[in-house]
Amino acid sequence: MIPEIKIQPLDGSPQISDNCWQAVLDTLRERASEGSVVRYLEWGAGNSTLAVLELARESKTPFEIIAIDHNTGFFPVLAEALIEQASADGEATVSWRALQPYVFSRDHFRRLLADKRQLVSSPMRWIAAWGNHRIQYTEAFVPRFGFPFATIVRQLMKLGLIELAWWWWVAQGLLRRGSGANAEPFERGAEERLTAAPGAFATYFASHTTPGELTITCGKVVMRFWHLPALSNIFWHKGLLIDGSTAQLPSFVGVPLEGTFDVVLVDGRARVPCIMRVHRDHLVHSGGRLFVHDAFRAEMMEAFLRFSPTPSFIDGSNTMTNGTIRCPEEYGPPQMYNGDSLDTRTSRVLQELFVWKRD
Repeated sequence: MIPEIKIQPLDGSPQISDNCWQAVLDTLRERASEGSVVRYLEWGAGNSTLAVLELARESKTPFEIIAIDHNTGFFPVLAEALIEQASADGEATVSWRALQPYVFSRDHFRRLLADKRQLVSSPMRWIAAWGNHRIQYTEAFVPRFGFPFATIVRQLMKLGLIELAWWWWVAQGLLRRGSGANAEPFERGAEERLTAAPGAFATYFASHTTPGELTITCGKVVMRFWHLPALSNIFWHKGLLIDGSTAQLPSFVGVPLEGTFDVVLVDGRARVPCIMRVHRDHLVHSGGRLFVHDAFRAEMMEAFLRFSPTPSFIDGSNTMTNGTIRCPEEYGPPQMYNGDSLDTRTSRVLQELFVWKRD
């Protein structure tokens, strides 16, 4: 059964300041002008995915779009919007491949352990242990810098359960291999061709709610939309703890990717491990760019410094592409008034977008 969630209107207007989003689109247009296939990767799908699909449909250059989302309730809603948009100028082809139960070889087990070591975020551990949303005064959150003993004990117990859930997930994969299975993790099942009729995929997904990959093809555009939810089992069956970690979102962070990408946008959960993976696996193509939204969060700096000792940021205009205000004045940081003098101060969302270009 798909859980009910509150869905924000999907109008193709990303929850990003317009000037920041234009920086992403400008890079995509620049890469498209070179004539080769443009590859776009996005962790955390939404209105931005719709906007990129629209740009790709209007372009004469082939596009490959890969988007990953963990939210089981939101996935079919966005999938329907993407299918509708892809079908606007003609018939789109739609197919679904469910993931088979995970089977871990010894080599893959070693890679999983490496991911846990290499993609771990120390600041995020402290944030989770203290029960904080942030470690700075941003997004209307006031961090706790005291020593709340009861909270710390409770949070450490949760972290321990999440760790047990990860080890149980790995053990199940190893046991499946011992039972005679020889598949690799992320092996897809048989491809099922679906109709692009409105509501058809949502109906299908309601009775086939599994991790998997939805492929939508229209003209020169290929869209691969992954549903990779968090681990949920007898040890930890609740939601994500703070932002989510590799232990909670191993499939989401470790989604199988081939080659490099012209544009990578990180704007979902487990942002720090995802950013670290982009760096470790060299996922950005030469001349391409990495963008990270809400880059003002202090815990992300650990990952940004892997790319450059002097990170680059774009301040937000606080007005989205549909003309609405992203943060009302009472929202507070990261929205602030700043400028070169008292007379030139303007309302800005400081350090909204991290930008890194690979030479």
